[in-house]
Amino acid sequence: MILFHGSNMEVSRIDLSRCTKYKDFGQGFYTTSIREQACEWAKKVTRRFSFGKPTLSIYKFDENSDGLRHLSFTEPDEKWATFVINNRNRNFSDHGDVLELLRNFNFARASAENAFCRPLACKRQDLLRNLWSFARGQLSNHDNKYDFVRGLVANDDISAILDTFLMGILPLSEISKALIYKKLNDQYSFHTPGSLALLNFLESEAV
Repeated sequence: MILFHGSNMEVSRIDLSRCTKYKDFGQGFYTTSIREQACEWAKKVTRRFSFGKPTLSIYKFDENSDGLRHLSFTEPDEKWATFVINNRNRNFSDHGDVLELLRNFNFARASAENAFCRPLACKRQDLLRNLWSFARGQLSNHDNKYDFVRGLVANDDISAILDTFLMGILPLSEISKALIYKKLNDQYSFHTPGSLALLNFLESEAV
């Protein structure tokens, strides 16, 4: 598989320590299988830093990941949303954070004040039960427990929808419904030296 990384310079050697923290899947090196997406990101990064030139770095990805721990999200479901929310949360420590957020949310008050929130009251136990079952797994990648992750991109448009959960407006169970008409791009993130061994730099191109 061919993967692309868009930046303001060629990236032939990857330094994980320079990668930004608190991204969708944790601190790591992010790529995509969608060329156009990487080109747009290269332009965006160059504008942001006012330095360098939009550049597309191209890699061959060895999908034989035996011995590496990885996650794959194919749908914008509750697990994906929870994983992204927790990785972006600078104060996240363990799965209790999300569950505590739900416990402290005043469902009765929200139902009385906002008709949209009324279905939440009856769904509260279902939400907690589903989150508890997933919490037995690993809900974040702050410690790079997963070598690499593949899944959907939470761009600005999608981030706004995730924020509605944090504000107590939209339950996680409704996330996939809210995103059904959104254009969802993909991303492949690499978080450990072992995962970087799966990437073979081929060439770079000016965008």
